[in-house]
Amino acid sequence: MKRFLYALSITLSLASNSIWAQQQPLFSNFFQNEFAFNPAMAGVHPYMQLRALMRRQWVNVPGSPTTQVLTGSARIAGAPFGVGAVMYNDLAAKMQRSGGNVAAALRQPILDSTTTLAVGLSIGFFQWRVQPGITVENESDALLISAQNGLWVPEFNVGLHLEMQNGLFLGIAAPQVVTQRAAFDPENPDLGHANFVPHYQMLVGMRKFAGPDQRVCFEPTVLLKVVEGAPLQYDAGMRLILNSKFWAGAIYRRQDAISALIGYQLGDRLDLSYSYDYTLSDLKRTSTGSHEITVGYRFVPLKDSDQDGVPDDKDQCPGKWGPANNNGCPREEIANLDDRDGDGIPNDQDQCPDEAGPKQFNGCPWKDRDGDGIHDMQDACADLWGIASNGGCPRDDTDRDGILGAADKCPDQPGTLATQGCPNIDSDGDGIIDGLDRCPNQPGRIDNEGCPIAAVAALPNDIQQILELAERKVFFDVDSDEIKPDAFEYLDKLAEVLIAHPNWKLRLTGHADATGPEDYNIELSKRRAEVVLFYLLNRGVPRHQIMAAYYGESQPIAPNENPRLRYLNRRVEMHFIIDNQEFGTRNHIYEERSHYRNDK
Repeated sequence: MKRFLYALSITLSLASNSIWAQQQPLFSNFFQNEFAFNPAMAGVHPYMQLRALMRRQWVNVPGSPTTQVLTGSARIAGAPFGVGAVMYNDLAAKMQRSGGNVAAALRQPILDSTTTLAVGLSIGFFQWRVQPGITVENESDALLISAQNGLWVPEFNVGLHLEMQNGLFLGIAAPQVVTQRAAFDPENPDLGHANFVPHYQMLVGMRKFAGPDQRVCFEPTVLLKVVEGAPLQYDAGMRLILNSKFWAGAIYRRQDAISALIGYQLGDRLDLSYSYDYTLSDLKRTSTGSHEITVGYRFVPLKDSDQDGVPDDKDQCPGKWGPANNNGCPREEIANLDDRDGDGIPNDQDQCPDEAGPKQFNGCPWKDRDGDGIHDMQDACADLWGIASNGGCPRDDTDRDGILGAADKCPDQPGTLATQGCPNIDSDGDGIIDGLDRCPNQPGRIDNEGCPIAAVAALPNDIQQILELAERKVFFDVDSDEIKPDAFEYLDKLAEVLIAHPNWKLRLTGHADATGPEDYNIELSKRRAEVVLFYLLNRGVPRHQIMAAYYGESQPIAPNENPRLRYLNRRVEMHFIIDNQEFGTRNHIYEERSHYRNDK
């Protein structure tokens, strides 16, 4: 029992102090396993893949670390997002740390599409406990029981990754970014606890193609690791890749080891990597080195007819060997093309001959003005955030004309903003397009929505006067939808007329001046029509007798440039509908407008 407590206290002491810098699993072959510590690498490849890593560190040293890691990631089709998950099991001394996390990353071209930026976040949990299988005499000890049951600790990781067209790449990751204090016995935290402190890692490197046919790629990298209270650690390495199939390299880890790496791509789906670490520290007296194996599997085979490492769907010359940085084409063949931007697409086939871009976008770089993840060339609403299933347009834009909701008077026919979303067709030639014309086959007046208007004299004099006075009073202040009190008397009389004539109907139309944004004025005119409608309903008028429409600033009756007349456009108009014939009055409006006809 004493020996176990002594060993446990030593382990906890090492874990609680930063001298045990390996709180995160250590990799030699980080070339192949960057997603394991950087969530920004989720979905870095356009296919789903799994990777498994097994590492045995410092063989023959008692209690030396062993690590198993399983990762899976994929890119979401048609979107600049990647998702993934990591599971790991890390044994060191007599302690075990097992856990997992889920990750998401956003990838976006920047700097005129010459650089790709990925930003990732992962969250998860890990369990920290004494390794299973360790037995003690006194199994009733509370600390030992807690240590065997383990603790669950939350984990938060962030990262970013930059990759440039010239082959330079930079990754910055912060695994375990939030400090976590874990204690097996909360009442005696100093007896057995650990501080899981933030880790910071930066990977910088470059892929440089060489050789007469660019079949050779040199990949120098440096991985810097910073842990609070621990000295700076770095891994400097070089990898040589041949034909994108075979690679070999070496790494120097400061004051720890020299590693040899080797790997091979087995067919279209499987790859295998191995690394051996020769220990440089004092542990070399006991250790025979460290071993690490990585196996990767992609679920979608990549067809590469010319075996140049560039998949056919991205290869401008799929039948001829060529380097990846020349779009899979031989150097001399691309040089003979009339290709100003050097993207491998001849000018006569390139929609953007002066801007380099991939073949899938007809030679144009990534452009996404509305940031919805859909290229502007494939986005029917390039200035409005939308969804891929609706051609890049918002969900409530069924005709994909970029005009949304109530502002679109013809939601099933594409139109323009000037025609309120309707096609520019005027069957009766009255100057009002059919989508906005209530009488599309009968010439009418613009102030009556394209329908002819009956003479107001056809109404009884007293009713004509009530309608005219009510309409005269329903003007609104700027940016307001409140009815002024002096209109209440006349609206009440109007309600009495409607109640007395149950077969009559009243059509209300809301309007606004042009002092605000057009979309806002549509909504404002809607509120103005509705406030009059609800007032009449509250006075007992049945709902079926009232109709309401709204037109924003599109139907002015006075010049908006004139501040003294502009108020005439902030109005609600009223028209009786009797036996399918419409009766209304506008005389008072024309009278007031003519009074100021010379007013600038």
